[in-house]
Amino acid sequence: MRGLRAGADDYLIKPFALAEFLARVEALCRRSHEHKSPYIEINNLRIELDSLQATVSGQGLNLLPREFRILQLLMLRPGKVLTRSYIEEHIYDENKELMSNVVESAISHLRKKLAQAGNHARIETKLGFGYYLDVSPSA
Repeated sequence: MRGLRAGADDYLIKPFALAEFLARVEALCRRSHEHKSPYIEINNLRIELDSLQATVSGQGLNLLPREFRILQLLMLRPGKVLTRSYIEEHIYDENKELMSNVVESAISHLRKKLAQAGNHARIETKLGFGYYLDVSPSA
């Protein structure tokens, strides 16, 4: 269950039948080749994956590359808690030396920019666990 919560698409418990394993691999391959939308939109927040642009109610946001990548991760998994280490793994080169508060600082700046633009979804902190995009109607 931890693997699925951390972002895994599937898992098998040993022992498993080879036919089931092959069927699951085929299903994952089909999913990876499905047509993907060139944008992600949640409430009034939209990111264009091709042009790497973010907008709130059609108004452009001036995001740094790190902020855009974090926003993209959160929007791909709305409501799901992402740990700081998960975010670091997905937005940085493995050879890059990180300072301890880089993710926290980027989240803080991103929150301010989204709030100033009138975004309806909020980036929330689940203390001791990580961050998630709250897309509830009251957000």
